[in-house]
Amino acid sequence: MDDLLVSSVTTLVAQGYSVKLDTGPTVVLTRTKSVSHIWHLVASIFTVGWWIIVWVILILRKKETTIQLSVLDGQVQQQNLGKSRKN
Repeated sequence: MDDLLVSSVTTLVAQGYSVKLDTGPTVVLTRTKSVSHIWHLVASIFTVGWWIIVWVILILRKKETTIQLSVLDGQVQQQNLGKSRKN
Protein backbone atom coordinates (compact mmCIF):
# COMPACT_ATOMS: atom_id res chain seq x y z
CA MET A 1 0.00 0.00 0.00
CA ASP A 2 1.28 3.49 -0.88
CA ASP A 3 2.53 5.70 1.99
CA LEU A 4 0.00 8.42 1.10
CA LEU A 5 -2.80 5.88 1.23
CA VAL A 6 -1.58 4.49 4.56
CA SER A 7 -1.58 8.00 6.03
CA SER A 8 -5.12 8.69 4.81
CA VAL A 9 -6.42 5.33 6.04
CA THR A 10 -4.81 5.88 9.45
CA THR A 11 -6.50 9.29 9.75
CA LEU A 12 -9.91 7.89 8.83
CA VAL A 13 -9.56 4.91 11.18
CA ALA A 14 -8.84 7.39 13.98
CA GLN A 15 -12.13 9.11 13.05
CA GLY A 16 -14.11 5.89 13.54
CA TYR A 17 -13.93 4.20 10.14
CA SER A 18 -12.95 0.55 9.74
CA VAL A 19 -11.30 -1.09 6.73
CA LYS A 20 -13.78 -3.24 4.83
CA LEU A 21 -11.67 -4.09 1.77
CA ASP A 22 -7.97 -3.56 0.99
CA THR A 23 -6.85 -4.38 -2.56
CA GLY A 24 -3.53 -2.55 -2.58
CA PRO A 25 -4.10 0.69 -4.52
CA THR A 26 -7.74 0.90 -3.37
CA VAL A 27 -9.19 0.74 0.15
CA VAL A 28 -12.89 0.70 1.10
CA LEU A 29 -13.77 1.98 4.58
CA THR A 30 -17.06 2.02 6.49
CA ARG A 31 -18.37 3.84 9.55
CA THR A 32 -21.57 3.18 11.46
CA LYS A 33 -23.06 6.06 13.41
CA SER A 34 -23.72 4.86 16.93
CA VAL A 35 -26.66 5.66 19.16
CA SER A 36 -25.95 7.13 22.60
CA HIS A 37 -27.90 4.70 24.75
CA ILE A 38 -27.16 6.49 28.04
CA TRP A 39 -28.57 9.80 26.74
CA HIS A 40 -31.67 8.07 25.39
CA LEU A 41 -32.20 6.22 28.67
CA VAL A 42 -32.11 9.52 30.58
CA ALA A 43 -34.50 11.11 28.06
CA SER A 44 -36.84 8.11 28.41
CA ILE A 45 -36.88 8.47 32.19
CA PHE A 46 -37.65 12.21 32.02
CA THR A 47 -40.45 11.71 29.47
CA VAL A 48 -41.95 8.79 31.39
CA GLY A 49 -41.12 6.33 28.61
CA TRP A 50 -42.34 8.31 25.60
CA TRP A 51 -38.80 8.82 24.32
CA ILE A 52 -38.43 5.04 23.88
CA ILE A 53 -40.34 5.36 20.58
CA VAL A 54 -37.70 7.75 19.20
CA TRP A 55 -34.92 5.58 20.59
CA VAL A 56 -36.21 2.44 18.84
CA ILE A 57 -36.63 4.30 15.54
CA LEU A 58 -33.02 5.56 15.71
CA ILE A 59 -31.73 2.05 16.43
CA LEU A 60 -33.67 0.59 13.49
CA ARG A 61 -32.52 3.33 11.11
CA LYS A 62 -28.81 2.99 11.91
CA LYS A 63 -26.82 3.67 8.75
CA GLU A 64 -23.38 2.78 7.52
CA THR A 65 -21.31 5.31 5.52
CA THR A 66 -18.92 3.84 2.92
CA ILE A 67 -16.00 5.60 1.24
CA GLN A 68 -13.34 4.44 -1.20
CA LEU A 69 -9.76 5.69 -1.22
CA SER A 70 -7.44 5.17 -4.17
CA VAL A 71 -4.15 6.58 -5.40
CA LEU A 72 -4.20 8.28 -8.81
CA ASP A 73 -1.25 10.27 -10.18
CA GLY A 74 0.42 10.42 -6.77
CA GLN A 75 -2.65 11.80 -4.99
CA VAL A 76 -5.21 10.11 -2.77
CA GLN A 77 -8.70 10.29 -4.24
CA GLN A 78 -11.68 9.88 -1.92
CA GLN A 79 -15.05 8.80 -3.29
CA ASN A 80 -18.21 8.68 -1.21
CA LEU A 81 -20.04 5.43 -1.99
CA GLY A 82 -23.10 6.50 -0.03
CA LYS A 83 -25.05 5.34 2.98
CA SER A 84 -26.81 2.06 3.49
CA ARG A 85 -28.81 0.55 6.31
CA LYS A 86 -26.86 -1.51 8.76
CA ASN A 87 -28.57 -4.85 9.43
